Amino acid sequence: MTSVRIDLVVFGVEGTTIRPAEVGNDCMRNALVAANVPVTRDAVVEMAGVPKTVAIRRLIERFIGADRATDERVSEIHADFLHRVTDQYRRGAGVEPTPHCEETLVRMKHAGVRVALVAPFGRVVLDALLERLRWRSPGLIDATVSVDEVGRGRPFPDFIMRAMSLTGVRRTDAVAAVGDTPIDLEMGAAADCGLVVGLMNGSHTAAQLRHAPHTHLISHLGVLPRLVIGHGLIPASPRAAATSSA
Repeated sequence: MTSVRIDLVVFGVEGTTIRPAEVGNDCMRNALVAANVPVTRDAVVEMAGVPKTVAIRRLIERFIGADRATDERVSEIHADFLHRVTDQYRRGAGVEPTPHCEETLVRMKHAGVRVALVAPFGRVVLDALLERLRWRSPGLIDATVSVDEVGRGRPFPDFIMRAMSLTGVRRTDAVAAVGDTPIDLEMGAAADCGLVVGLMNGSHTAAQLRHAPHTHLISHLGVLPRLVIGHGLIPASPRAAATSSA
C-alpha cells in the first residue's frame, strides 16, 4: 500500500456526471431503428461508454449481420445519432447533473485537484452539453476531451493521457478515473491510474462493475471527495481491487 496524492480526476459524462444516460441511449436506438436495425434497449445500454461508431458497427453486426455493417451505413447512422442527441442536449431535454456531482466538482477545485471530463462522442455534442449545463464557467472544469480528439476510445488509455497532457499532470498514479461502466474502469486500469472508481448509481449495476478492474466502488459522487482529497492509502494497482460501497 502506498500513499498517493491525487492531482487529477477524470470523469465520464453520461451516467457519471449527467443523468439520465437514457438520452444518449434513446437517440442511438432511434437512429438505428430508423435505419432498419431492430436493436433492443438493453443491447444499446450494453454499449454504454464504447465510442459511438464502434457501438453502431457492433449493433449492426449483431442484429442484421456483419455484411451489413458497411462504413457508409455506420457513417449514416452515426450522423443521424449526432443530429438527434445534439438537438436533445441543446433543448435541455433530460439533461441534469447526477446526484452530488456539482458539489463534488466544486470541492475538487477548492482542494486544488484538477478535473477533466471525457466523452465517447464528438466535440459538437460535448459542447452542446456543456453549454446547457453551464459548465463552461471558469474554474469548474480544467479540461474536456471528446472522442474525435484522441486516437482510440475506451478501453484504451488515450482519453486519460490526453486529459493529463491538457492539465499538466505527469504521473498516472496521481490520476483518479471515475465512471459508471465496466469499460470506464478498464480504461482507468489500462492507464494505471492510482484510483479507478466505479459509480454504482449509473447505467450498470454493482454486480456488473465488480467484474471490472477497480480500486473502489461508490454509491454516489458525494463519496468521492473522501477518497480523493483525503489522500488515503490506496492499492498500488487498480487491478488489485478493494471495494468500498460507502
